This record gives sequence, structure tokens and C-alpha cells, in this order.
Amino acid sequence: MPRRKTPTPIAGTADTAKTPTTTRPDDRSGAPHKADAPASVPPPSNHGTTPPASATTPPLALAYLLRIELLHLKPTVYRDVLVAPDVTLRRLHTIIQAAMGWENAHLYFFALPTRTGENVWRIPSIRRWEPPSDDGWGERANSDARARLGELLRAPRDRLLYLYDLGDEWLHRITLRDVVRTSYPLPYLLKAQQGCPPEDCGGPPGAAHWAEAWYDPQHEDHAIAREMFGDEEPGTLHFDALQRAVARLQPRREKPNRKH
Repeated sequence: MPRRKTPTPIAGTADTAKTPTTTRPDDRSGAPHKADAPASVPPPSNHGTTPPASATTPPLALAYLLRIELLHLKPTVYRDVLVAPDVTLRRLHTIIQAAMGWENAHLYFFALPTRTGENVWRIPSIRRWEPPSDDGWGERANSDARARLGELLRAPRDRLLYLYDLGDEWLHRITLRDVVRTSYPLPYLLKAQQGCPPEDCGGPPGAAHWAEAWYDPQHEDHAIAREMFGDEEPGTLHFDALQRAVARLQPRREKPNRKH
């Protein structure tokens, strides 16, 4: 009996509810231009949350708009995040974990490709950044705690690779989409599509296998897949929870001293 074709899981796209005050920093005329969507900010929608209201207009901060895409999966899993250009790669790792919905349970490294499609494992250690390790295995890469994002990505379309879980190999492509000024607190999750697969499921091939098993009651692994995903379809997106997770990484605002 032929196996039923797996339906394409659609969990939707969510973005922030209100367009932030965002302008481009380099305007020769001296007057800031409104950033064009989607290069700088997505169009308004009914999803997500907005920054807390303030009695005074906060100063505009310089920000990188990053597209973080999990490769080798369909439908595409991505996040659009505003971050400070001087953030360290160690801090960026934490932001990616929160925005994607990963559990921060595995090793990782960043790598700077010189061409499209470059194999991340063949990128020499001089163009790789990772947490320091004393295992003595392989060539030692640069420390991710000492490198800042703005030193590696300088102009729109510049790219960086991020590999999470050296066994499952969840490869992410980080693209600088725009350099803007924004009133949003940083980091800030603007937009998301598709939830990440479960961790330790075997990487992209395993994710495809378990998604197929979840949709097919006749599949030999259907029961296991139902335990893995629960009642939610593979790829279900919980945007509000991801946005809150990223917001928890924002510096705490100091409360003004009250005079008695």
C-alpha cells in the first residue's frame, strides 16, 4: 500500500504588532529616511507585542537587522532580529538560542564564509569562533567572547554561519539585511516563521522523518513522533514566547530615583 504523501506543515508567520521608529543612519542630505520594509522592518500585523510606552521618546540606537535562517529545512525556518552591532558572538549565540527556541544544550561555533555554499567544516580555524576548549582536539579557533558582530559583518548582505549541535548539525545562515536606527530595546525579535524541530532528532533528515511519521497514522514510527511533537503540528510557532525570551536578554532599565 503506497504511503500517503506528507502534508506540508504550515505554522504561519508572526511579526511585531507595531512598526518601530527606525531610520537609516547614513543620509547625505542630513535628513533621516524612513526604512523600507522588509529591508529594515516588517509591515504591521496583529501578532506580537510592542515595547512599553514611555513618557519621553527614547533615543534612537544603531542596530543591525539580521535574518537568521535554519538551513536545509522546508518550509523555511527563520527569524528577523534587531541587535546591537557591538554585541559579542558569545552574546549573539544566546540571542539566537532564544529567538530560535533552542535549548542551549550543545556545542556551537561561528564561521565566516568567503563564498556562497562554502562547507562550514572546511572553513579554517582562523575564520572560526567558538567557546574556549581544553580538549586539545583539532586546531584551536578564535574565542567567540572576544569577537564583535560589527567586526565581521559590515554591510548589508554580509553573512556569517552558525552551527549548533555538532552531532545533529543545525546550520544557520546569518545575513545582515540592514543597518538602522531604532527606538526598540535591543535585542528585539521582529519576525519569525516556523518553529524549530525538536532537539536531538537527527538533524534536518531526522526532522523530515519524524514530521512524516507524525502525519501518517500508518507509519511505523507514528507513536514515537506523536510523543515527540505532542498534539501540535511539526513547525508550530509560538511567536510571543520567543519574543519574550529575547526580551529577557535586554539590559534592565534603571528605575529613576524618587525624591522624598
